[in-house]
Amino acid sequence: MKERSGSAAINFLKPRSVPLVATELDGVWHYWTSEERYTVPRRTHFQPEERIETMRRLSNAVTDDNAASARAEIERVLQTYEAALNNSDTDTVISLFSPDGVFMAPNRSSTVGVDAIKAAYEGIFQAIAFHTELQVDEIMQIAPNWAFVRTNSNGFVTVKAIEQRVPDANHELFVFYKDQDNAWKIARYCFSTTLPLRQ
Repeated sequence: MKERSGSAAINFLKPRSVPLVATELDGVWHYWTSEERYTVPRRTHFQPEERIETMRRLSNAVTDDNAASARAEIERVLQTYEAALNNSDTDTVISLFSPDGVFMAPNRSSTVGVDAIKAAYEGIFQAIAFHTELQVDEIMQIAPNWAFVRTNSNGFVTVKAIEQRVPDANHELFVFYKDQDNAWKIARYCFSTTLPLRQ
């Protein structure tokens, strides 16, 4: 969700609630979420009843049942990603990304879009083979269609050119988006190593 421009903008974000952006345009406050829009005259913006009711409606948009369902679905996607990574399965990896997904590997420019991400993973799988386990540390749904996930992975990679097996450990951050087919897709993904730097 992009914040709309205006003379003032305020972001409200609480765990397991819908992000709210309030923007003043032409003397009217516009409240935006990923699914709804509320318009409140400027003179009522600071009236407690109006503000509380708007926040209540937004915070109820993500229910406990929905959050539990989203968590289970996202965990299944991550299990599929782990298996695809260990099997050097590019096609399955790509199927888990949204069409405009972004892959951010260390010491590289961002890779944007599934075609570019596919090429990146093909290059990775040509160079190394993974033997790793992904552990989910946190899943936080912040809107009906958005969630972020924090994970860590531990295992080994085999460098194919020299057939050498070396330790591999990372922590990762995923941003998930639920698309029009109600499928959770990886919208953004970045990682960095947790191994000590070599001296």
